[in-house]
Amino acid sequence: MQSCFVASFLAALMVFGVAWPCSAQPLSREGIQMALSKASGPLIPRLDGASIPALAASETGQALLAWARAGDFDIPQTTYTLYRTYRKDGTRRPYERPYFAKREMLVRAVMLAWLGEDAAAQDHVNDLLWSLCEETNWVAPAHETRHRKIDLFAA
Repeated sequence: MQSCFVASFLAALMVFGVAWPCSAQPLSREGIQMALSKASGPLIPRLDGASIPALAASETGQALLAWARAGDFDIPQTTYTLYRTYRKDGTRRPYERPYFAKREMLVRAVMLAWLGEDAAAQDHVNDLLWSLCEETNWVAPAHETRHRKIDLFAA
């Protein structure tokens, strides 16, 4: 459930037009607050009016912070060779493991930066965003086809 909350939070930020990926500007606490202030209503109604320190001190906030701190911090590589493994032998996992791990790490780092007010986590968010932007393609190898115009998974 915690990962669903976090994923929903990130998805909501992106839906509201937050232009963090591939931006030359680093992500900061002020940037997060500015993005949140642009939303027409609460992103997560249950948190409407809650202060970040109060949420961080709550049982839910503590559980989210523990979850965020428990993850790995070494950014996995999504290489060409791993990407082409699916085409060679039909196995998805060699590429999908680091692909999804990197995205989960981003969610964890955002939670640490947001709830934990952790400057190192802000740097990690920026490093992860940079790494995602460096990916040649955001399409999962199993979804790559010549006939599709838009891969809905990546979109």
